[in-house]
Amino acid sequence: MKQLPAIFLLSILHISSASADFIGFTIGGGIWNHSPSGTIRNNGSNINDVNLEDNLGLSGEAQGFAWVSVEHPVPLVPNVEVRYSTIDLTGNGTVNAQFGDTTFTGNISDTLTLNQYDAIIYYEILDNWVNLDLGVSVKYIDGSVTITSSTITESQNFTAPIPMAYAKAKFDLPFSGFSASGKASLLSFGDHELSDYEVSITYETDLGLGAGIGYRKQTLKLDDIKQISSNISIDGLFANLFYHF
Repeated sequence: MKQLPAIFLLSILHISSASADFIGFTIGGGIWNHSPSGTIRNNGSNINDVNLEDNLGLSGEAQGFAWVSVEHPVPLVPNVEVRYSTIDLTGNGTVNAQFGDTTFTGNISDTLTLNQYDAIIYYEILDNWVNLDLGVSVKYIDGSVTITSSTITESQNFTAPIPMAYAKAKFDLPFSGFSASGKASLLSFGDHELSDYEVSITYETDLGLGAGIGYRKQTLKLDDIKQISSNISIDGLFANLFYHF
């Protein structure tokens, strides 16, 4: 049953235009070596910012991400990409602040999780040696903060779907298989400011196998999402592998 939509679209393309491109699929994954900085707080009666590095002792981790995209030549129907990134950090530090219903004063251990799911719909505005995609994305953040002292553990969970503007530009280097690209998702609304951008160099073989290296940075400035506020930056180098067919 899952093959029926693709078969239907391929039939339309065959009838409507002998020169039309076929549906293209890309699937890939990689490792992002990211490091956190900034602050987070629980909006309790005694509001204190907790520094991710100085108080929670969080440092860089190398963790995975994956994506799949579908592009087609059907007019007015957007292309689709779905991405997943995992951010799961642990540390040990010293906190003197209220978090949830608990006031911590001293040594603690902690975890910060910011798993993200991105659903992107976009249109291909240019398609030659310069490729330009414009669209919108919804970033769903599934986050949690847990702080543990010698006697008590306090956890706060927060989830939020966040709509963002999306753009991607790719520059093919002729006859080489190499390309340079940049992409960004952005939102600025009220006291919320989010950005997720990356730049990369990619090589793709004639068989559709490819690899890339690049730099990615996220900023998450959230104001009172289920009692959690943040001013976080996460950035670092990444490497990926993909197959385009």
